[in-house]
Amino acid sequence: MRHCNWRTPPGTEIYQSGDLSVFEIDGKVDKTYCQTLCRLAKLFLNLKTLDYGVEPFLFYIVTKNDGFGCHLVGYFSKLKENEENFNVACIVIMPQYRRQGYGRILIEFSYLLSRIERQPGTPETPLSGLGKITYDAYWKGVILEYLHKHRDVDKIYINDVSSETGLMRQDIIDTFQSLHMVVEIYKEITICIDWNVVDRHIQKKNESKQVHIDPDRLKWTPSNLSDGQDNRPLEEPIFIKCIPGG
Repeated sequence: MRHCNWRTPPGTEIYQSGDLSVFEIDGKVDKTYCQTLCRLAKLFLNLKTLDYGVEPFLFYIVTKNDGFGCHLVGYFSKLKENEENFNVACIVIMPQYRRQGYGRILIEFSYLLSRIERQPGTPETPLSGLGKITYDAYWKGVILEYLHKHRDVDKIYINDVSSETGLMRQDIIDTFQSLHMVVEIYKEITICIDWNVVDRHIQKKNESKQVHIDPDRLKWTPSNLSDGQDNRPLEEPIFIKCIPGG
């Protein structure tokens, strides 16, 4: 009987905090490992196409660590180069770690990388049922926290929200709508903020024991750092915060 002596994934450990680590693995460099990872994911994710062409992808592996080594919690993959700003191609949490907040950790980490790259991102679709629920909850939390942080400003520019959060503009607009905060007043689109919803979220977050990614623990330099300039046409503010709601 052959024994595997590996105690950590291949690649580079780019994040470590407490018993949590994230490893970045190049599908071209560690092809066999990444193909095996895709086979494993296929067992738990019906939407995942079994694809051995892993070379164009980077894989970000989250592990929970103890004296025996690094135990696979889950991972997400993303294309090294893509024109549609996808920051996640596939995201998987191992069954024994589901509903413990690790899905949110992976999503949070993917957006941290997007912010450092200065390139807002969005996941590839379709998402699984649980994946969509997790993303919707994450986006709502991010928007509510943004409103709390900027509650004294008069206008909200979508580009500013996108730059600070790493979310794509369409995801931001959709999230405001799902929060039922978008109204039309005198033919002008307006955010009607229910501060009770914002405050309840902040209170719940402060009382929660949910682990969050600490950006200061990341040791990573992007290979495709943007110049930080958005060359798309400038927009008028799509939303204007002018009235409280609730």
